[in-house]
Amino acid sequence: MLLNHSSLLLAVAFSGAALSATLLASWLSWRSENFLLTWAIGAIFVVLAAWGYGIYVLDPSLWLAIGFATCLVIGLALAHAAAWQFRSHRFPLQRTLLVACMLLAPMNAAFLLGFDALGMILANLNAAILLFATAADYWNVRREAPLPIHALAGLYGITGVSFAVCAAMIAIQNPLVLAAPPEGWAENINAIVSLIAITSIGALSLALHQFRLAMRHHSDAHTDSLTGLLNRRALFERSGELEDKTGVVLFDLDHFKQVNDVHGHAVGDRVLRQFSKVLRDNLRPTDTAARLGGEEFVLVVKQDNPGIAFLMAEVVRTSFAAQEIATPSGRLCCTVSAGIATARHNETLDAVLRRADRALYLAKNEGRNSARLAGDGPISADVLPLSVRSLRTGAL
Repeated sequence: MLLNHSSLLLAVAFSGAALSATLLASWLSWRSENFLLTWAIGAIFVVLAAWGYGIYVLDPSLWLAIGFATCLVIGLALAHAAAWQFRSHRFPLQRTLLVACMLLAPMNAAFLLGFDALGMILANLNAAILLFATAADYWNVRREAPLPIHALAGLYGITGVSFAVCAAMIAIQNPLVLAAPPEGWAENINAIVSLIAITSIGALSLALHQFRLAMRHHSDAHTDSLTGLLNRRALFERSGELEDKTGVVLFDLDHFKQVNDVHGHAVGDRVLRQFSKVLRDNLRPTDTAARLGGEEFVLVVKQDNPGIAFLMAEVVRTSFAAQEIATPSGRLCCTVSAGIATARHNETLDAVLRRADRALYLAKNEGRNSARLAGDGPISADVLPLSVRSLRTGAL
């Protein structure tokens, strides 16, 4: 072979060091993705493990064995924590410490008692367990980015298998005490697989980071920052041309300028957020809600009868009127008016909104805190008495 075991371990160490530096640089450019920092720190421990094992192969000693095996477990425990963090956006500190202690205690006890072969077996099994768990964590979120996450899970799994094979070969040859440092085809394959995995996992982790950045930019461009609803641009992109009978409800908060003038813009923002929450709480899976701008909101309703959009407007209107919003000067109650229009054949959202706006104008002129139809036709008598529960549970 052109490369012996020590050379392969040295290559793994250099590759891990490059991975750690790259992940750290990526994290510094976008610090919200903390899984990159966790994995960068974990990669440093993997580098120390590979470097320590390379020395151990040439000059075996008890403390070197304990050192590199401990670094390996800590590094892979942090890689597992990074996968958990990627999935949940939280660092599992207690969980990581508990897992590391549970794996390190029996392994290091075996080394200290003189059973170095058993210690090596446990070190490899610990690595396999952590790698399989990391693969499972990524597998659980594969829908976010199927191709790179499938590849990541596969690489972690294959690397875990290579460590399990090393454990099996040591157990077959020397189950308790080593005559010499483990060396053979299993160790060489493990080093080669680890080298390939570190390089590939680094590239895929960076690809996932870039994917998330792109998705976040897309979300920021299509989401209203105050309320979390879709913005005007996203609404028109999603609902440019409406299906026949689609209902459009245009909401406008009553006397909102007065709220801002009397209570201040901070309270006004709280009112807008409260209305958006009421709107979101009453959405069905087929409906779309958006903030057009200022105090204007839109609800696009899939329906077979124009009464459904009217009923939803009434549910939102009465629910919002019942809300109390805390202000420095006391409790504040606000109301909203609504105009409803129904799409005709292949009608655009803009055209339906114009008719809904005229209906909203009528609601405002007739005293506010009401909902008015644009005169698109009669409402079936069997729709209006329906309960709010039937609306929310999808019976409509």
